[in-house]
Amino acid sequence: MLQGRSAPSPATAPSGFAAGVIIAVSAGLTIVALSHHPTIAHREPSAAIADVVRFAATDRIVHGAMIAIMGALLFSLCVLSIRRDLRDQSVLAALVAFAIGAVALIGAALLDGFVVPSIATTYAAAPPSAMPGAVALLRFCGATIQAASMLGTVAVSVAILLWSIGLVRSAGVLRTTGIVGVLVAALPAVVFAVGGSTLTPHLRGLYT
Repeated sequence: MLQGRSAPSPATAPSGFAAGVIIAVSAGLTIVALSHHPTIAHREPSAAIADVVRFAATDRIVHGAMIAIMGALLFSLCVLSIRRDLRDQSVLAALVAFAIGAVALIGAALLDGFVVPSIATTYAAAPPSAMPGAVALLRFCGATIQAASMLGTVAVSVAILLWSIGLVRSAGVLRTTGIVGVLVAALPAVVFAVGGSTLTPHLRGLYT
């Protein structure tokens, strides 16, 4: 049934201008948000937990912003995928991959920015006997954040690669954009190969 349908025309497809602006602005906002991400340097559990509590407000703002950015990007890339024609399997696969990545990264942000500070606040005034339980719980959160972040990064990279492959088949500026996209999609693989998995800045002190 779908084979007989024509691709969306510029008149019926959603406008790509707003989506393009959102993507460009989101890139800048992401850099700003990540530059304000609190880092916990203490190794002693009670001191690390106290730091998490102290940075809780900043944490919520930074990670709340990241969640909003991911939502805006998902909207924008849905628009651009419609304009590229969702009947193209590579475009549809790219959108599915990005959606998986967005959900994983939003989950990591919820844990890192809201759940971890809440746990830290609960245990900040707890007696020393409760500290092992707090550390175990926060370590579990840290491992989950890492796994979700890595899944999200890989899924988003796959999405960029699939979208870029489609653009490489085009001509002119779109082809150049596709080539750049392929290179960008390969960056996480290089980072993981060189540096391996990294701990969330929040809980580094509790892992060492």
